[in-house]
Amino acid sequence: STFSYNDLLKVLDSHTRTSIKSRYSNKFFYGKVIIITSYVPLNEWYERKQERDDDGLQQLKRRISYTVDLYKDCIITNKRVKRANGEYDFQPGEPKDNPCKALYQAMPDKDENSIDDVLDKIISQVNGAL
Repeated sequence: STFSYNDLLKVLDSHTRTSIKSRYSNKFFYGKVIIITSYVPLNEWYERKQERDDDGLQQLKRRISYTVDLYKDCIITNKRVKRANGEYDFQPGEPKDNPCKALYQAMPDKDENSIDDVLDKIISQVNGAL
């Protein structure tokens, strides 16, 4: 992991200004939407932290509103929910057609979908789930 657990919590905390290390002087980070990409499922992040701490990943899950699972044929938006026991988890939504599934096939010389178009489609689907 590039971020320590505590640094990631600070970046995702919407109630405090977060200073980010920078080359010549630290900068303050203000992010309305933070996109984290990983092929590792969230529950496997910081596994040692989970083993040592009763809180496990609860502080992290509390700071994340949605996760998005991307598959070849579909996209599933998972909304954060608070369980009856007080713990946070993610409830999967209905699978939606993946607008990028054509990219998994052999790409022609010129693809009509630019990466900006693809990202716009994904972000609009996430915003539609909000």
